[in-house]
Amino acid sequence: MRDLLQVLRDEDSLHWKAVARAWGVDLSAVGRAPLSHLVQAMLDADRVQLQFHALPAEAQEALVRLRQSGGRIPLMRFGREYGEIREMGLARREREQPWLSPASVAEALWYAGWLGKGFAISRGGPEEFVFIPGDLLALMPAPTLASAGGPAFDLFALGRREAPGYNGTSMAEDACTLLAFVRINLQSDTSPAAWKHREVLARHVILPPAVPMLVHLLREMGALRSDGLRLDPQPAAAFLGLSAREAQLRLVQLWRESESWNDLAEWGEVETRGKSWPNDPLAARSNLIGMLQRIPGRGWVTLASLIRALRDHQPEFMRSAAAFEGWSLIDRRTGAELKGWEAWERVEGAFARWLVCGPLFWLGLTELAGGTPAQAFRLSPLAEPALDLPPTTPSETVPPRPVPVRLRSDGTVSLPAGTDLTHRYQLARCLSWVGRQGTACVYRLDPQGLEMARRQGLEMRHVTAALERAIRRPLPPGLAKALAAWEKDGARVVSRPLRVVTFKDAETARLAARLKGMAAIPRETLGPQAWVVRPEHLGRVRLLLAENGLLMDVEGE
Repeated sequence: MRDLLQVLRDEDSLHWKAVARAWGVDLSAVGRAPLSHLVQAMLDADRVQLQFHALPAEAQEALVRLRQSGGRIPLMRFGREYGEIREMGLARREREQPWLSPASVAEALWYAGWLGKGFAISRGGPEEFVFIPGDLLALMPAPTLASAGGPAFDLFALGRREAPGYNGTSMAEDACTLLAFVRINLQSDTSPAAWKHREVLARHVILPPAVPMLVHLLREMGALRSDGLRLDPQPAAAFLGLSAREAQLRLVQLWRESESWNDLAEWGEVETRGKSWPNDPLAARSNLIGMLQRIPGRGWVTLASLIRALRDHQPEFMRSAAAFEGWSLIDRRTGAELKGWEAWERVEGAFARWLVCGPLFWLGLTELAGGTPAQAFRLSPLAEPALDLPPTTPSETVPPRPVPVRLRSDGTVSLPAGTDLTHRYQLARCLSWVGRQGTACVYRLDPQGLEMARRQGLEMRHVTAALERAIRRPLPPGLAKALAAWEKDGARVVSRPLRVVTFKDAETARLAARLKGMAAIPRETLGPQAWVVRPEHLGRVRLLLAENGLLMDVEGE
């Protein structure tokens, strides 16, 4: 993006005089280099602040829109919203002096030096853009949005190449995966932290940090029994029968109403010296949501401005004034006691930031941007029904149609985001986990998965029916034949990981084979100078060889 000097250099001296007039700069006393003098005066940070706030509200809004769009907008689109910038020759400008009575907001900003024009390549080819000169943009005050009589929130300009973080219905999908995992791996442990399969589960879910909260909410729902990690079939089936969006909203509702889930205790940054936590989880949650409801529109705002709004307008959103001295909270990292108003940023401020970037983000209610840690957020379309917000763009809140599952000829099964929860649950019970490709979960139809399904009492007809419902068509003939063969004879082809041990010559191989203890190790020969052994036996082979004066070089170590 060009800077101010480059923009004004393309214009004539009459334009400079118009800009100087708008900024209160006297060029008549400048003998040489009037343009340099004008640019230097305009790029004074204090002057930029004063000039911006002196603009009419609609002109400020136009500059804010430009800033939010990365500093530039196609000229035709900008003109539709803020009027045209009339093309005039020098003689007509001298005669009419359009800066005295501009025909539009765009024209007023043009003759005040806030705008530049130029061409750039877009999808349709070269296109003319209007932009704020880069060095002027850097000095502009942080744009704000304020509700009537309420707090102001600083707007955030999303970078053109920045992909904001958004979870959508990921937590509902993780709930489905968790229920399937519990069904496959029955446990009696009451704590997910003690669950021996927790590390495997963490590789399956989209949001591993949210698993403890998810377990708690599923227990409150009744889908998981309160006496251990076991399914309660009826409530679990009712939950899985919801659409992904309905299931996500159900989880949000449970979180909003939960008195037993304590966000402050789960935050992990502070601890209490008392026997119980002194906070009211519902009150803090409700107060924070109330502040979010006061953000006008659905634009990007900085997290710092949200914390500032809480501090200035609702500092007691979690602790009452009396509790600032009464609560005994300890900083887990430093061991320092956090008391009094001076600890507000470390307690309330940091906690509110975590709520926005943690539970609210996991539940798909906020989108995050600005790097790691996030610097900005906005409320998602899902937040409108979940947090009782007035609708903005109804079309954005229409739930997506269920996405069909993809089955490849090699037995790989891909479950994209938005897959029906019932299909996701059923297939997770009879397929082997492979990994993730973007937002899709990838499984494989193989003997391990089929054996897992058999142990749960699922017959081959159940597996076939679940697959065909998910892919919305009959199984390919080859896979159908393979399933029938496995049901009858089990796996006919087995692949095992093996290691090859090679010797310098055949005599060394014969010597090694005669060593005491070597005959007990299962192996196969590959000609006179090589063996094939299982990976778990390689260490024993290495030890026997070393004990008899033969050192083995293991490649890859």
